Formats: sequence, C-alpha cells, structure tokens
Amino acid sequence: MTVRYQADDPKIVAREADVGGGGAVVLAVLSDGISLLFLLVSAVAAVFVVRQWLAAPRPGRTPQDGQRHDGDEAEPLGT
Repeated sequence: MTVRYQADDPKIVAREADVGGGGAVVLAVLSDGISLLFLLVSAVAAVFVVRQWLAAPRPGRTPQDGQRHDGDEAEPLGT
C-alpha cells in the first residue's frame, strides 16, 4: 500500500488511492452541465418573449393586408 504525506507535516497521511481528486472532476462536470442547461433555458425563454412581443398588437399599427386585428388570417369572401 502506498502512503502519501505532507512534507511540512508528516503526521497527516493518506492512501494513494484516496488522493486522486476524482470528486472535484465530477463536481466540475456537474456544475458545467447545470450551467449549460440554465443558459439554454434562458435563450429559449428570450426567443419566446421576443416572438410574443413582436406578435402583440400595438396602438396605431394597422393590420397587414389579409389579417385581422387579432393576427389571424381573414378568410376570403365568397368561399
């Protein structure tokens, strides 16, 4: 069994297998994944808000040809 110790304090020892640092890597990967998830959700929410804002009727704005005031397409007469 390999034992490691600190040079300035040889009373503190640990096994070689316990000093690998694998827990820090797992924590870093999890935090990166969660950060990317929040970034993606924020981007989707921003696109949704902008699309809703652009589709909202505004005072003084006339409907485009063939559209009603609520944004739906008007059906042609006589069909």
